[in-house]
Amino acid sequence: MAYVRAKKRGDKTYYYLVEGIRENGKVKQKVLKYLGTNPKVVKVNLDKAKIKALAETVFLADIKTSDELKTRLDQVGIPYPESDIVEMNLSHKIGEKKFNLFLYFATSEEV
Repeated sequence: MAYVRAKKRGDKTYYYLVEGIRENGKVKQKVLKYLGTNPKVVKVNLDKAKIKALAETVFLADIKTSDELKTRLDQVGIPYPESDIVEMNLSHKIGEKKFNLFLYFATSEEV
């Protein structure tokens, strides 16, 4: 399961979505995504395969809870923090063929 980790540098705090992995008998953190200075928003760059999977498993479904959405995101392979997701937006840059998924959280993780 992914979680949010904070790293303080000077007077700023930077947030990362990480997960623990076992490597050579030791647990290490693998950074899945840099979250910037606001851990309440996760931006995910999407390729064509993930867009198709999202359309089939998320956007066409009648999702009523954060847990239902997380189950669908797991199916697509999109990581997220454990906090409740309160909003999801899809962004498309016309002409660049870039799609981004933005997940918004109610509260930040304990860090």
